[in-house]
Amino acid sequence: MYSFIISTRPKSYNSKKSLAYENQLRVTYSANYPIHVPVETDLYGLVHHFFRRDIGIDADNLSKPVWDALRGLLFADDKQVKLRIAGSFNLSTNDFTTIDFSGLSGSMITSLLDALQEETDEHILYVECGKFTTDMIKLNLERNGN
Repeated sequence: MYSFIISTRPKSYNSKKSLAYENQLRVTYSANYPIHVPVETDLYGLVHHFFRRDIGIDADNLSKPVWDALRGLLFADDKQVKLRIAGSFNLSTNDFTTIDFSGLSGSMITSLLDALQEETDEHILYVECGKFTTDMIKLNLERNGN
């Protein structure tokens, strides 16, 4: 699994293409994985936007620019990302301590908690990508749903 956090305002797929944003993502990924050959397998991708100031970006358009930026670096083609999960989490109205951090490395948990608790960062992106398996397909995600 590959994951990183970046404190930056995300760009929407519908917004004008931002080379600076794309470069920020690529530089942050490369800093975390300096020696990396693009993977050739099917992948899942997860992008969560934690914010203190709502910019009105919807989850549907949040992840595409991230995967576009990582094309040729993390993977050969973003078509490999077979499952995409994206979400927005308002830190001003939600308790981030309810988030499930299980399975993350201790250093990633520490970095993420530090970023979430740092009130000067208005926007934090958590990006995760790994090998896709069919057991990742979940229906009826609502707890105690029908």
